[in-house]
Amino acid sequence: MAKDHRSHRSLGLAAARAAALLCAGAALAAGAPAAADTPLGAGILTGEIELGGRGITGDWGSSEFREYRDVRPGMFGSGWLRLENESRRDYLSLGGYVVGPDDQHWEAFGGSLGRWGFDIGWDQFPHTLSSNARTIYRRDHNVYTLPPGLQQRLQTLGTGGGGVPRSNALGAALSGATDTPLEFQYLNGRAETWYRFTDEVEGRAGYSIQLRNGKKPWGFGFGSPGGSFADFAAPIDDKIHTLRTGLEWARKDWSLGLGYTGSFYDNDLQSLIVANPLRATDAGNGSSRGRGSVAPDNSANQWTLTGAANLPIGVPTRIQGTFAYGIRLQDEPFLPITINSAIAVPAGSTSRRSFDGRVDTYLGNLQLTSRLTEDLDLRLRYRIYDYDNNSADITTAEVVNDQGGLVGPDTSPNHEFMRQNASADLDYDVNRMLSVEGGYEWEHWDRDSHREVVNLDEHTGRLGLVVRAGDRMQIRPSVSSSIRRGSEYRALTAETGNIEPLRKYDEANRWRNELQLMTSIFPHETVEISLQAGAGFDDYLDSSFGLKSADDWNAGFDVAWRPIERIGLRTGYVYEDIRTRMRSSCILCAGSTFVFPQANWNSRWETEAHNVFGGMELQIVPKYLDLSIDYTFQRAEDQTWVTDFGGAVADYPQDENTLHVLATTLSFHVNEFLTFKGYYSFEKYNISDFRHDDLNPYMPLSNINTRTGAITPTTDVFLGNGWEDYQAHIFGLSAVYKF
Repeated sequence: MAKDHRSHRSLGLAAARAAALLCAGAALAAGAPAAADTPLGAGILTGEIELGGRGITGDWGSSEFREYRDVRPGMFGSGWLRLENESRRDYLSLGGYVVGPDDQHWEAFGGSLGRWGFDIGWDQFPHTLSSNARTIYRRDHNVYTLPPGLQQRLQTLGTGGGGVPRSNALGAALSGATDTPLEFQYLNGRAETWYRFTDEVEGRAGYSIQLRNGKKPWGFGFGSPGGSFADFAAPIDDKIHTLRTGLEWARKDWSLGLGYTGSFYDNDLQSLIVANPLRATDAGNGSSRGRGSVAPDNSANQWTLTGAANLPIGVPTRIQGTFAYGIRLQDEPFLPITINSAIAVPAGSTSRRSFDGRVDTYLGNLQLTSRLTEDLDLRLRYRIYDYDNNSADITTAEVVNDQGGLVGPDTSPNHEFMRQNASADLDYDVNRMLSVEGGYEWEHWDRDSHREVVNLDEHTGRLGLVVRAGDRMQIRPSVSSSIRRGSEYRALTAETGNIEPLRKYDEANRWRNELQLMTSIFPHETVEISLQAGAGFDDYLDSSFGLKSADDWNAGFDVAWRPIERIGLRTGYVYEDIRTRMRSSCILCAGSTFVFPQANWNSRWETEAHNVFGGMELQIVPKYLDLSIDYTFQRAEDQTWVTDFGGAVADYPQDENTLHVLATTLSFHVNEFLTFKGYYSFEKYNISDFRHDDLNPYMPLSNINTRTGAITPTTDVFLGNGWEDYQAHIFGLSAVYKF
C-alpha cells in the first residue's frame, strides 16, 4: 500500500510546537525589550527571568505526545541577561530554557559591534518512536540473543502440524516480552566566531557536534521467503562533527568569499548480530544467527568560492556566482560474506577487503539580474552539479539469506550523474495596476548506464500576473506547464523483477501542469484577508506499469481583524487533496504476468487534509490583564482502492488521524517589571490505522493475508510498537521578572 505520512508528521510537529509555546513560556517573552536598564558599575545589565511549575493529566506518556519533546509535570524555567558597556558597543548575552530534563536549550553570545563576535549554544531534545514496544531479545553490545533453549525448542518442533506447534511455542515466549522504549536523544553543541580584520575583510570559523544515543526498530529476515522475520531494538550511538571556516572580502561594487565545510560521521558500531528464532545450529539450509552492517564512518569535505559584482554596462546589472568542489570518502572494512559456519567461503570471494569509496562533487551556479528599463527586469540563472563516483569496483559473491552455496560473483555498480538547470525570467510593469511575469526553465539529467534512462530533459514554461486594485487588493495568478522526455527507456530486468513495461516515476516521461492563485485583500485598515489556491496535474504518458498519474489541489484563507485596539482576532483554514493512480503486477503469480492479465491490477490512493486555526488576543484590563487563546484542528485521512485483480476487490480500510490543540495564556502585569502568567492547554490526538487497530502481534495466529484475509500461524518475532492515541491537559503558573 502506498501511504503518505506527511499528514501524520505534520500533526505530531504541530503538537510539539503548541506544547513548546504553552510550557516553555520563555519563548513568548524573551524577545521583548527589558522594562528598564540596571546600572552595574561601568556597565548596563538587562534581562528577564521566568520561573514556574506545570501539571499534566492524561496520556502524556504516549509516544505521539512525546515525539519531539520532553514535557512533564514539575518546575520549568527560562531566562536571559545582557551585559553591555556604557556605549553599548561591547556586549555579552546569556540565556536558555528548560522544558524537561531531555528538552533544553542554552546559548551565550557576545562581542563588539562591527568588530568581532562569538556564539556558543547547546540544544537537546528526544525523538520518541514508540513507548509500547516489547522484546524477547537480550542485548550485549552489538549481539542480540534469545532466552536459553528457545531456539533449540523451535528447531526441534520443525514445520510439522502446519507450523502451529512452533508458532504456539514462540507465542508463549513472546507473552513474556519485556518493555523496550524506542527512543533516542539528540544532543547538539556549537561554537562560532567571527572577526573583522578591516572594513572590507571578515573571517568566520565554527564547530558543531551532533550526538544520538538510544534505540530504534530494526528487522532481519531469515530464510525468506518461507522463513521468519525478527524485529528488535537496534542501538543508535553515533556522532557528526562539522567544521566551517570562511573569509569574505567586500567592497562597494564587488565581493569575494572563500569557505570550507567538513563533516565527519563516527559510528561506535560496525555490525549487529541477531539470533535466528527458528534455528539453534548452523546448517546449509539456515543459520543460527544473522549479521548486518550499520552506517559506516565517512567524511565529506567541500571548498566553496563565491563572488558578486556590478557590471559596468549601460543598465544596472549584477552577476553573482558560486563554485564548489567536494570530496566524500568512506573506507570501512567489509563484513564477511556470511556468518553461517556451515558454509565454506573460499579466499578471494571478494575483490577488496574494504570499500575504498570516493565521490567528487562539482557545483557551479551563476545568476545575472538586470533592470533593462524602468519597467522591465531580467533574471538569468545557470546551475550545474556533477556527482562523480570514483569508488573502486567491487566484485563479490554472496550467500542469500545465509543459506545455500555461493552465488555470483557480481560487480556492484557505482552510480553517478550530472544535473544542469538553466532559466530566464522577465518581469514587465504594464502600468500601476498590472505586471506580467514570464519565464522558461530547462533541466537536464545525465545518468550513468546502470540506470534505465541515461539522458532526461524537462522543459518548463510559466506565466504570471500581478493585478493591483489600489492599495486594497493584490491578485497573483500563475500557470506553468512542463514536459519531461528521456532517451529510450531500457528496462533492467534483473533489477525490476522482469516487469519490462515498468516505468520508475523519477525517470518516466511526464506532462505536468500547475496553477497557483494568491490574493491579499485589505477591505479596511483593521482587516487583512489572504486567499490562496493551487492545483497540480501529473500525467506519466508512457508508463504501462507504475505510477500513471498524480493530481493534487489545495485552497485556504486566513483573516486577521482588530475591531478595537483591545481585541485582535484571527482565523484560517487550509484544505489539501492528493490523488494517484497506479498499475501493478504480481511477479510471483503463476505464469507470465503479461500472458495472464489476472495477475495485473489497478490501484488508486487518495488523501485529504484539513487544517483549521483561530485565535484571540484580548486586553481585559489595559496594561494590567491580557488573555490569549489559540485553537488548532487538523484532520488527515487516506485510503487505497485495488481493482481488477482476478475479478476480486481488495480495498484497504480508510486511515484517519485528528489533532485538537487549545492553548490559553492569562497574563497579569503587576508593574513594568513583574508579570504573573497562567497557562492551560488541551491536546487530543486520535489515529485509526488498520495495520495497528485491534492487533495483538504476540498471538500465535496473527499472520493475516492482506488480500484474502486468511489467518495463518506466525513464526515472526515482533516488537509490537505502534502509534498511540492520547488526550492531555497541561496547566501551569509562572512569574516573569524583567530588569
